[in-house]
Amino acid sequence: MGKIKSAARNTFFYSLSNMLGKLSGLILLPLYTVYLSVDMFGLYSLFEISYQVIVAFTGMGIRTAMSRWYWDKGMEGRQKELFYSACLFNAVVNIATMTVLYLGFDLLAKYYFQAPVSQELRIVFVVGTLLRLFSEMPMLLLRVTHKAFLHTVHQFIQLVVFVGLTAYFLAYRNLEIYGIFLAYLISYGLNFVLLIPYMFRNFRYTYLKAEVKDMLAFGMPLAGANIVNMILNLSDRVIINFFGTLKSVGNYSLAHKIANVIDLMIVSAFMKAYTHLYYKGMNDEDSSIFFTKILHYLMILLAFVSMCFVVLTDYLALLFSWGDYRSSLALVPVLTLSVMFSGLRSVMTLPLSKVKKTKIISMISLSAGIINIIGNIALVPFVGAMGAAIATLFTQFVTSVWMYKQACKYDPETNFGGRTLTVIIGSSLLYSIVAILIKDVSGILRYASDAFLILSWPILLYTIKIIDKKEILILLGFIRKWRDPSQWKENLAQELKEID
Repeated sequence: MGKIKSAARNTFFYSLSNMLGKLSGLILLPLYTVYLSVDMFGLYSLFEISYQVIVAFTGMGIRTAMSRWYWDKGMEGRQKELFYSACLFNAVVNIATMTVLYLGFDLLAKYYFQAPVSQELRIVFVVGTLLRLFSEMPMLLLRVTHKAFLHTVHQFIQLVVFVGLTAYFLAYRNLEIYGIFLAYLISYGLNFVLLIPYMFRNFRYTYLKAEVKDMLAFGMPLAGANIVNMILNLSDRVIINFFGTLKSVGNYSLAHKIANVIDLMIVSAFMKAYTHLYYKGMNDEDSSIFFTKILHYLMILLAFVSMCFVVLTDYLALLFSWGDYRSSLALVPVLTLSVMFSGLRSVMTLPLSKVKKTKIISMISLSAGIINIIGNIALVPFVGAMGAAIATLFTQFVTSVWMYKQACKYDPETNFGGRTLTVIIGSSLLYSIVAILIKDVSGILRYASDAFLILSWPILLYTIKIIDKKEILILLGFIRKWRDPSQWKENLAQELKEID
């Protein structure tokens, strides 16, 4: 239970930092809808995808490999040399990649963006992206060494500066997406400067050539998988742009951002917190039991939140004056369900990484990209952005099942609880379908139906013994501890003492 509490605590802090990031998006969303046209927002989303692909490529798997190598028994006492070696390799690749990108921007503007890109925007995007990449390694070390609170502080500083500058550049300087990327440049530049002392304290200036070579052999397949995952995300918007307009890309991108709240708050936060804990304890006798418990709790939370998102999607229309973005709302339920399956797929990469079967992860990810592209080409010309959402859901479902089967095959010592997972995900999916089918119902009957779906699902899991009494008592204890706002400061101070 101590390990589960540690994972939950770190997940909370990473979820908090991700929540701050998403909160910044919610704060800026009204500004985006007022000061950016839908076409301009579509162009901005294509730039965002470009950044994600760059991150996946420049890492070349070295960042993922460092997470795996840092706690390896053979690296005891040599972690500072390992970190220095990874940073040096990463810096060289980052600079080379961004130089090539800048020199080839004319081709990107013509064939990818299909829109003119000013010289000023090119420079601020390239320099800002380079600073974001330089910040990756020290932020990774904070996660690897379980300094979740310090990680959250740095994230908070960067986000406050970014939100403030973006609001200023959009509302008062009318700089459009140039202002957004200028805010990225300044905020990430500041964060990197603040991280420099921490980086140098963790350097020992010896380059571990052999270890870097081994890390690349381990991480390159994962890098290929990450790149394909980015292409998976990129292909739908590119295909929508090819068969439609930047306006359609903008609407789809906004729906994707809304659905990805679940990924940021649960999946991404959990993977940041648990991955390093998993590698650190993967040789312990109880590691398989611990993983099974963690997987059980994660999927209950992910399935429940996903179902709630689907049920409550229509209520988002009450929050803002959506204008030309209103058609985004119809896409949110489908994309939300795809996040549930992508979460399962992400977690199943851990057992495969433990036994160093990263080529299988790469193969499945490559297949995911191919399936998604075929699905998009087949559906988008007929049903537009909804076709892209359906293709994404189908792709994530197929590849999550495939990844699960491979994990069971290569890590037979771990009981993944296949039947339990099927019931959890299947019941959430069934409830979500019912919620979609009754969306045309109005008035008190609609409110009652939505409330029934949300409240009855956990009762169903308790009735069929997916959740037991002990787990309910733990949850009630958590609620009692945090329900009084006057005790939050004391409780938070207690949790901070236990982080390390």
